[in-house]
Amino acid sequence: MNRFIFSASSRALLPLGALLVFCASWWLGQLVFLNAPLTTDENAYVFQAYCFADGILARPAPEPKRMFPHEMLIMDDQAGWLSRYPPGHAAWLTPGVLAGQPRLMVALAAALSFLVMGRLGMLLGFSRFLMPALLLVSPYFLFMHGTLLSHSSGLLAASLMLLAYIRLKQGGSLLFGVLAGLAWATLFLNRTYTAALIAVPFGVDAVVDLVRQRTARNLAGTLLFVMASGLGLALFLFYNQLTVGDPWTPTYLYYQASDALGFGPRPPGQIPSVHTPGSGLRAMGENLLLLDRWLFGFPGSLVLVLGLGLFGWNRRWSPLCLAAPFCVWLGYVLFWFDGIRLVGPVYYFETLVFLLVLACFGLQRLHRSAALLPVRLRPVLAALSWLVVACCALLFSRQQSGLLRAWQDLGGQYRALLQKAPPGSLILAPRIEGMRYVSRGMAFNPRGLASDPLVASTDKLDRRVLAGAFPGRTPYSLVLDNGRLRLEPFVDQSPIRIHMSVADTLCRTGENHDSGAGERQRIARSGIHPPDWLAYGVSLWIGPGSYHLQVSLQVEGIRADAPLVVDVATGGGSRILARRTVSASGTDMVEVAFHVTRSTRIEPRIYYNGTGTVAAGIMKIVQVNDAGAGKAAGS
Repeated sequence: MNRFIFSASSRALLPLGALLVFCASWWLGQLVFLNAPLTTDENAYVFQAYCFADGILARPAPEPKRMFPHEMLIMDDQAGWLSRYPPGHAAWLTPGVLAGQPRLMVALAAALSFLVMGRLGMLLGFSRFLMPALLLVSPYFLFMHGTLLSHSSGLLAASLMLLAYIRLKQGGSLLFGVLAGLAWATLFLNRTYTAALIAVPFGVDAVVDLVRQRTARNLAGTLLFVMASGLGLALFLFYNQLTVGDPWTPTYLYYQASDALGFGPRPPGQIPSVHTPGSGLRAMGENLLLLDRWLFGFPGSLVLVLGLGLFGWNRRWSPLCLAAPFCVWLGYVLFWFDGIRLVGPVYYFETLVFLLVLACFGLQRLHRSAALLPVRLRPVLAALSWLVVACCALLFSRQQSGLLRAWQDLGGQYRALLQKAPPGSLILAPRIEGMRYVSRGMAFNPRGLASDPLVASTDKLDRRVLAGAFPGRTPYSLVLDNGRLRLEPFVDQSPIRIHMSVADTLCRTGENHDSGAGERQRIARSGIHPPDWLAYGVSLWIGPGSYHLQVSLQVEGIRADAPLVVDVATGGGSRILARRTVSASGTDMVEVAFHVTRSTRIEPRIYYNGTGTVAAGIMKIVQVNDAGAGKAAGS
C-alpha cells in the first residue's frame, strides 16, 4: 500500500512541476515584465494572432500610414497590415488572444516543454526528475517564458521533435516519424532559420542510421519524417504567396530585404553598416558568454554542461545533441543582428533541450561513479550540489528581476494606461525614448483601426489632422511627467499652416530659378516650355475646416482662352476641391478657398497652358476656420 502511494505521488510530481512552471511563466509576465512587451517583435506576433482570430491574414493598410508607424509590421497597399514574421508563433498565440490573454499560451508552452523534456529524460534512461529539475533551476528557461517571444513555442517544437525522433529510432511506431516531421514543420513555420540549422545534424544522423541499419522499417520511418517535414516548407511557401504574392519571398524579407543572411555592406542608414565574419564571430562569442551565465545563473554554466556532455558521452545520441547547438551557434554568425540579450541569447533558446540532454548524460555517469563513495556521503553531496546550483539560480533571478522591472517600468505604465483609457479613445502618443525597444512600436493597435483605444504616433501638426481623421473618437495626449505617464485631453484650436516653395514640388514643364535673394521660383515661358503641370505631386494631410491655398505669382502675357490654372485636388487628382484660373498680368498672391469635413490628403497644383510667362514662388495652405477640427476629451 505504501509503495503504491509513493509511486502515485512520484508520478504526480511531474504534472505538479509543469503547473509550477506555468505559474512561474505567468507570474514573470505580469510582475517582472509588467504585462508589457520586451521588444516590438512581441507586438508583431500578437497583431498577427488577432488577424488569425478574426479569420484574416492581413488588415487593410491604414491611412495615413505615417500616423501608425510600428517596427516589425508590414504596412503597404499591396500586402496590407500584417506581421513580418512567419505564422507559426502567431497561430500558437491565437487561442490566448481569443481568451483575452495571449500570455496563457506562452505559459502553456512552458508547461508542455517541461512535460516533454521530462518524458524525453525517461526515454533516454535518466531519472524521472533529472531533466525537470534542471529546468526549474535554469533562469534562461524561466525568464524566456515570461516574454511573448516566439522562442517559447520554438523550444516546445524542438523538444517534441527530439523526443519523437529518438522514440522512432528506438523502435517505436512509425507514427513517431510523422510526429517528428510535424514538430520540425512547426518549428520551421516559427523560427525558420533555426529550424533549417537544426535540420542539418538530424539529416546527417538519419542518413548515417540508414547506412547502418538498411531495413525497410528504418527507411519508411525516415521517409515519413522527411515527408511530414516537407509540409512545413509547403505551408511556408503557401503563406508567402497569400500574403506578399510570391512564395519565394518570406514576409521578413519583404519587410526588409537587408535581413538576408551573409556578409557585406548593408543599405545606407542601417546599423551596422557592414556585416563581416569578424563581427559575426564576435557576436557569437558574446552570446556564448551570456549563455554561460544565464543557463544556471552562474559563470561557467555552459562550460559545466559541455564538460558533463563529454564526460557522459553517449555514442548514439551525444553527437546529435552536440551538433545541433553548434550548428545554430555557427549559423547565426551569418546574421547581422546579435539578438535581444535581456533574457539571455534569444537565438540560442531552441538549443536548450539538446544541452540539457548532454548534461543529463554526464550527471547520470557521475551518479554511477558516486557508487565508489560511502553510502551516507552520496545523498549529502548530491543535496549540496543541487542546493548550490539552486541558490545561484535564485540569486541571479532575483537580480535580473529587478533589472528587468526597471527596464520595463515605462512600458508597463503605458500598457496599464491604455487598458484604463475610456472607450472610444484616440491616444496621440509621441515617441518616448525611455520605453527602449518599444518606443519604435508606440502605435500598437492589435485590431487595426478597430482597436480600442486607437493609438497613433504623431507630432504636433499631425495631432490636429489625426483628431479630425477619427471624429467619432475622443483624443487624448500621452504625456510623460517626472517619469510617470498620464493621459490628458487634447485641445488644440490653433490653425494649420503649411508653407513650401513651388520649386520643391514635382513638375512636367518649367524650370527652377534662383532669384538671387535666396528665393527660388519656378518659371515657365511660352515657346520654351510646353503646356503641362508646373507644380504637382506633393500630398499633404490637413484636418477638417476651411482653408485658403495661397500662391505668389508673377504673370505676364497669359491669354484668357489659355489661362493658368491653380487647384486643390484629392484622391490622386480624381476629385477637385477648388479651382481658380489666372490670366491678368501682374504680381499677386492668388487665393483658392476650399473646405473639407474630415482629415483629407490634398494636392495643391498649378497647370501651365503654354501662353505667356509665369513665375511661381511660395505656396501656403492656411486654415481660416478651425471649427470642427477636433473635439476636446470630455467635451
